[in-house]
Amino acid sequence: MSSNVYDPMFEQLLVNCQSADKLTRETSEKQLLAEAYTNTNTTFVKLLNTTISETSTNELKLFAILTIRKLITIYWSDTMPSFNGDKYIDDCNLKERIKQSLLNIAVTKENIDHRIINCARYVIVQIASCDFPECWPNMIHEILSKLHTGEENSLLNGLKLLTELFEDVLTDDMFFTNDIGILIFKTIVDYVSNFSDIKILEHVLKLYASCITILTTSQVFIDYEDMVVNQLTDLNSAIISKFNNSNIPIQLESFKLWKTYFELIQLLRINVSKSITKENKSILKSQILTHLQTATNIYLSDLDRYYDYIEFVDYVIVIISLLSMLLKNFNNETEFICDCLIKLNKLSNLKKEELLDVNGIVEDFFIFFNNMDEQNKKISKQYQKTLNDKILLELNSGIADEENCLSLLTNCIDKESNNSNILMIVNKLYENIINLIN
Repeated sequence: MSSNVYDPMFEQLLVNCQSADKLTRETSEKQLLAEAYTNTNTTFVKLLNTTISETSTNELKLFAILTIRKLITIYWSDTMPSFNGDKYIDDCNLKERIKQSLLNIAVTKENIDHRIINCARYVIVQIASCDFPECWPNMIHEILSKLHTGEENSLLNGLKLLTELFEDVLTDDMFFTNDIGILIFKTIVDYVSNFSDIKILEHVLKLYASCITILTTSQVFIDYEDMVVNQLTDLNSAIISKFNNSNIPIQLESFKLWKTYFELIQLLRINVSKSITKENKSILKSQILTHLQTATNIYLSDLDRYYDYIEFVDYVIVIISLLSMLLKNFNNETEFICDCLIKLNKLSNLKKEELLDVNGIVEDFFIFFNNMDEQNKKISKQYQKTLNDKILLELNSGIADEENCLSLLTNCIDKESNNSNILMIVNKLYENIINLIN
């Protein structure tokens, strides 16, 4: 069958598979599955044609590639978990066309539906888990060759695909096959040096973190650690310098990037600490203190907005986590750190109202009680005990939710009051903890 033949009957079948009418939908789905079993190669050709067609609607393209995603594990290879057993795609040219078409979608520079791109990326990872490197030795090279330098969408999509492949498919042995590791590190150096876009840098760092995880578990690293560390030191210095000297803001749009950066520093500190020079450690110390102060100021500027703002919370958590890892380096900044941590533990007004809202707790209980069966409702003593337990549970969970006593302590301080007395207590506790650690 010609690879580009338009089949209106098949497209109508796909439309019917999405019908709101249950009978139509289920009948069409069974027909599609039967078609895939009977005419496997042809069905994949038609699905692929629909996915890449310029005339198909977006929803039809999405359904077609979702169907490919479902069927690929059944008909691609006997190493797939859901392999059918007696039917498979037996046309090597078709397999190659599927790979290249999916790659074109996955690293496209066009602004198409992200769900289609994500699905293409997922299917590529599934295929790569079976075919790489034996049946797809040039996969990484092909991906890099398809990246259109200067096109943000293409770079971002390509970096996401590479990261998923390094996380889910590549092993330490594969990392050193066909110069893959060298090629990827050169790509990372190039992107760190030449790009300042926040999203691109975020995904470059994620790719680098995936490489570090693979590299440091390899036998090559064990055998040639000093040589590898020397190579990584230059790259780490370039990254740290980039984030120290460039004008990357600390604001809403860049919280994810800074979180990714500090997570990478944590990973390097754990796995290859020797690759961080003394000079870079000094820079990192300054960066952490700057970010702690800035995060505190941002939080205090609008408690209700940032208290549950997930990107901000994640960003602050990784700063504090890295701070705790490097605690001994901050002995002279103890008072400053404690003051920031206390302020970061302030409850928002909305959270205070929630914790003090006893009526809300009782109302939640009555909803709970009304859903109880009649037998339990008749047991008045059990009712009273359940009420008491429910209230205590809610109050306790509210307290536990604050993660540490500093949150509750902060509630005792008026907005206008000075933190000095609190700091004296906290500093004393801090000194005791340090003594225990040492």
